[in-house]
Amino acid sequence: ERAHSETVGLVLQLLRFLCASSEEEEEVQEVAAIVSLRLQCVDAIIQNPERLLLLLTFLEEPDRTVKYETAKILTVLLAVRPSEVQVGLMQSPVGLPSLVDLLEGSELIRNEGLLLLKELTKINPEIGKIVAFAGAFEFLLDILEEEGMGNGGAIVADSLHVICNLLRENNLNANHFRENGCINRFAPVLQLESSDVWMLTDDKTEILIQSLEVVSLLATAPNPQDRYTTQSVLAHSVLPFVLELALGGVNSPTIRSAAMWALGHCIRGHAENSVSFRDSKFTTLVEGTPKSAQERVLSIVLDSNVFRERRAALHAFQCFLQENEEAQMAIANVLAAEVPSLFSPATPIVFNPTTSPTIPQ
Repeated sequence: ERAHSETVGLVLQLLRFLCASSEEEEEVQEVAAIVSLRLQCVDAIIQNPERLLLLLTFLEEPDRTVKYETAKILTVLLAVRPSEVQVGLMQSPVGLPSLVDLLEGSELIRNEGLLLLKELTKINPEIGKIVAFAGAFEFLLDILEEEGMGNGGAIVADSLHVICNLLRENNLNANHFRENGCINRFAPVLQLESSDVWMLTDDKTEILIQSLEVVSLLATAPNPQDRYTTQSVLAHSVLPFVLELALGGVNSPTIRSAAMWALGHCIRGHAENSVSFRDSKFTTLVEGTPKSAQERVLSIVLDSNVFRERRAALHAFQCFLQENEEAQMAIANVLAAEVPSLFSPATPIVFNPTTSPTIPQ
């Protein structure tokens, strides 16, 4: 029967209708009975491993209808029986690689595969490792480029969400992302258009939040050597965009705060990045006078009426001072000159930045 793709597609579509819920059910009196029937249909597939494995093989079929309906059924099954679907995917030799391959299919198939991976990588880090080494990063970056990077919509945001899931608490995936040149391909998503300084769309805001989350996750690797190497790579392609988002006067406290946290992670304990931060100057449309990055951050710490932005700016400045004796001494000398009584030779100055692997919202 598999040779008759049209028949298989219709059968899969019927199976999806039997397993999936619908909005109209809320108006039906016998809702409980219908839900029970749907669960029976789901369990008829899930509780027989051979049936689930057979379903996964349809992901390899060349027919687009078959691929799409299979992906839709898996989405339904994952929502109802997530643990069983994960086990089936891990046991199947073709399941996870075939899911990743959906990302290079037609737009309809690609989008369904993206939603599946978004959910799977959120709930199971082990699946994240497998799909990353099956080429997920490369396919996701292809999608970003096809959809217009930072000017894209929900598809770009979902792709970035999957990248975050793959990087979160996964040093192996972070190294893979860095070593395969993904950072340079990713960087343009952080670029602003001239109109963005005044107003960001909801899609653009979500894209930037997810992108800055990616930067923070990359820059907070648990291994110090890996972290320093990644920070060095970020310096050339990502750091200028992060500085602009944090200190360039974009009209969004949410984005400025998120960028400030990412900035702190990029410069913490990294001499070259700290120098780049120190030497940067910004002229905002509101102020009109050039200010150094240090001045901008300190003015935000002292004057911003948005608490989370002040907190993020303080984090960035603390990270600038960490392992930076020259900056520490400069600040200490300024403070000592202003308020001598606060300091004595026996009083050590300790800078202990607050770090966070995620961006506060």
